Amino acid sequence: MTEDFKRIVRPASVPVQDRNGKPRRAPLWLTISYKAGRLSITGVEGPLSNGDALGSCGQCGIDDKAVPLKGFTRADLARLREIWDRWHLNDMCSLSPEMRAAGWLEKARLPMVGYHFSMTAAASAAKRKAEAAALAAAKAGETFTASAEQVARLNQPYSVVLWTHEGEPEPAAPEGMERRREIGGHNAGGVTPPERKTLGWIKPDEHPDGMLNRKLHPSDEYGYGGKRWFEAVPRDVLDWLQALPEPESECRPWED
Repeated sequence: MTEDFKRIVRPASVPVQDRNGKPRRAPLWLTISYKAGRLSITGVEGPLSNGDALGSCGQCGIDDKAVPLKGFTRADLARLREIWDRWHLNDMCSLSPEMRAAGWLEKARLPMVGYHFSMTAAASAAKRKAEAAALAAAKAGETFTASAEQVARLNQPYSVVLWTHEGEPEPAAPEGMERRREIGGHNAGGVTPPERKTLGWIKPDEHPDGMLNRKLHPSDEYGYGGKRWFEAVPRDVLDWLQALPEPESECRPWED
């Protein structure tokens, strides 16, 4: 079993802005910690002596604008990015190894667009009228028999969000509904802009492809995102991280 370890490395320089808003490049520092089987990787772009930073902190990642520093290559940065994305907080995985093998992680990352709809004024009035008729009958001790139209209105929600995969056409408005409009703010009276999520944050009852709480097998106790699974980090990954070169200097403010 691999022993616990902690490494601080400086693999790349990244574009940031200085305190005057001018573009600069600053070093990206990573803290890699492995303890009790749990791997954590966090970063800080251009750390300052007062504890602040010129860029992002935490899960800032490594993108194509990063330039490798001494001791690192672009291949090293690519593998660091892959390991960071795959194994960070490996004790808090949103899916089981079986779900991952089934390709659920890739599906969960698909972009989705949600369109907000609300009842039309006429449909809302009809709903309230049906509710009033039912209440009046109950108060009078009479039987209330709703028409098909009243049943439809009584069961219709005041608002819904219809989700589509990014790139698909806007869905048609349900009967008695229209695109929701903003009540206040700078867009008052305008149509509510579409909402955006990934498929992993949408439930199956919100969209047929929704992943949140979806079960791989009907007998599963937990579905996707229903608990936190643990996956052991491969030994070769840990060995590679431990072998990363140490920086020649201590962490200091940004530099060119």
